[in-house]
Amino acid sequence: MPALADDHAQRAAIAFLWALALERFRGYVHAKRGTDMTDQSSGERALDTASLRRAYADLDGVARGGGFRPPLPGEWDAEHTLAHIASADASIAAAALAIAAGQRPTYDNRVSLDESNLQRIIRQAGSLPELTDLVRRNGELLCSAAGQLSGDELNLRLPVLIVSGDEDVVDELWPLRVLIEGIGQAHLPLHAEQLRGLKHSPAAPAN
Repeated sequence: MPALADDHAQRAAIAFLWALALERFRGYVHAKRGTDMTDQSSGERALDTASLRRAYADLDGVARGGGFRPPLPGEWDAEHTLAHIASADASIAAAALAIAAGQRPTYDNRVSLDESNLQRIIRQAGSLPELTDLVRRNGELLCSAAGQLSGDELNLRLPVLIVSGDEDVVDELWPLRVLIEGIGQAHLPLHAEQLRGLKHSPAAPAN
């Protein structure tokens, strides 16, 4: 049953990618403990989006270079990768804007993994350059929204659910600041590496 095997391979690949991203997230969170993770006093600093913007610029440079090979079984192609990033970034930007409005949102990554949603984004974009433009626009929206939040708003904790396959890999309260900064520290660099990998032929199997 090739289709079933491909589905299992894709789930395994996505789980591996999330494991790498979460390892980076956790390293970042560990470094933040004792500072932003626990100190939510009034007057806490606003967000410096410079590193986040650099991560978007690096991803944009990789995506606009094109030249992506077809994915191996279980891999996302470049279109799915960019659609996933666009969806995730829009969700986090929406959470930031909701907090600015006085609401108490949640973050759930499942919509950014849903195949029908990714296909919708790919179809509406129409081409790889348009998908790259969408990622750039959503990234600018996130940076703009995050840059306008106060330190107190950034330190508000929201329920974060990150699912990989059938496993809940994160299900806890995170400060919005950590979620946003983690995009630049972990999520975008990981997918930039993934896109770079799609520019190279896979290694031939050893004899």
